[in-house]
Amino acid sequence: MLNQWKIGRKPDNNYVINNPEVSKRHATLTQVSDNAFLLEDHNSAAGTRVNGVKIDRIVLGLNDEFQVASVTVKVKAIVNPPPKPAPLPSLPSAQAIFIQTEFLKLESIWNAHKKVQTISTVTTLVITAAGTLIGGTLAPGMGALLGGTFAKLGTMIIDKPEAIKVIEYEFKEKYICPKCQSHFGNTPFSDLKKQNKCPNPRCKVVFIT
Repeated sequence: MLNQWKIGRKPDNNYVINNPEVSKRHATLTQVSDNAFLLEDHNSAAGTRVNGVKIDRIVLGLNDEFQVASVTVKVKAIVNPPPKPAPLPSLPSAQAIFIQTEFLKLESIWNAHKKVQTISTVTTLVITAAGTLIGGTLAPGMGALLGGTFAKLGTMIIDKPEAIKVIEYEFKEKYICPKCQSHFGNTPFSDLKKQNKCPNPRCKVVFIT
């Protein structure tokens, strides 16, 4: 069967020209050999022309062109149309993007919480050890020196109770799944990223990382 291309304004044509001057079924291009194509006009109102001359039927080469009403068309453009661009990868929904943004914010909440916990633990141990050492067999001068040092370490926490409260509040209230609001407990943020999904089995959200 010969290759054939219908040309016109209607969407079901092989080559659609969206122009009011072009007829619904304007012309047909039929391949008669590797490099020869028969162009036929279908009694169109505006006519089909080659080099400005109105035609009913004519044989054209692959590199020739013709006019459909006032629109110039190349034979090659119909026979060898440019490839369609590859479809763009589907993007996450607006909700998914929002969830992902909120999920990544949890890293700073986790890091702040762990830093406070670590400093609190170390300071408590250091101050306890200082009391033991100072009340032990150390020389009075050394005991005073260590006591001052440990007291200074202690102020890292003791002098900023409000900051600690804020950080702990952030952790308790905001270290949660942006989708189902389940608290992640003491699960490190790095583990959540590896799991790539909410630990709550009822929550189907996946964190795109």
